Amino acid sequence: MAEHQYTPEELALLGLNEQLLALSDDTTVAGRFILLSSDGRIVANGSLSDRDVAAATEALACLIAARKAMQEEQAAAVDTLPEVEADDVTAMVVALEDFANGGQA
Repeated sequence: MAEHQYTPEELALLGLNEQLLALSDDTTVAGRFILLSSDGRIVANGSLSDRDVAAATEALACLIAARKAMQEEQAAAVDTLPEVEADDVTAMVVALEDFANGGQA
């Protein structure tokens, strides 16, 4: 039987599976998961304990909050950029071209 060649997406799912399974060595089963490829094939599966489910949920909530805060900071930074007039931009371009030409227009 030929070995399956994993796509980058499937490898990412296998990595996620590995991280989920590495949460703890608790073998009590509180829930099971199946990771499917984009075409519906099963790539990986596993089970998690109550403690693992709580840890994964908390970690994802922290990640989502951090991403949201970062997006808000980036949006605020864009909102605080000063307005620049077209004439000012033209003057800067002319000055840069003059500088690039050794000070000769």
